[in-house]
Amino acid sequence: MKKIKNTKEAIDVFIDAATKHTTATLGGDYKTCNKNYDKMANVVDYLKKENALYELEDLLNSKNVGVRTCAAAYLISVDSVSKKCQSVLSEISHTEGIGILQFNAEMVLKEWECGRLKL
Repeated sequence: MKKIKNTKEAIDVFIDAATKHTTATLGGDYKTCNKNYDKMANVVDYLKKENALYELEDLLNSKNVGVRTCAAAYLISVDSVSKKCQSVLSEISHTEGIGILQFNAEMVLKEWECGRLKL
């Protein structure tokens, strides 16, 4: 995997990977899903090391439901934005016509509420 050089690049990689992950999820392409999940996890690791995980917060307003879901999932444990993430995920979990993305958001919330979410 390519080494991330700065926060801007990290956010760009996250957006691209979350978008591709979403498309692959809807298309049932598990190899592409896994590859892009790994890219998102790499970005999150980088942002944590840089004390910049908060940089994902702007993505909670993305027009792309997959980007919003992924950002919310990774930020839900951050006290300052946890409620906002829960709200974003709740909204997505009640959105009709988005297929499995609705269920994914519901499950992230459920696992968070049960204390089992580990990202």
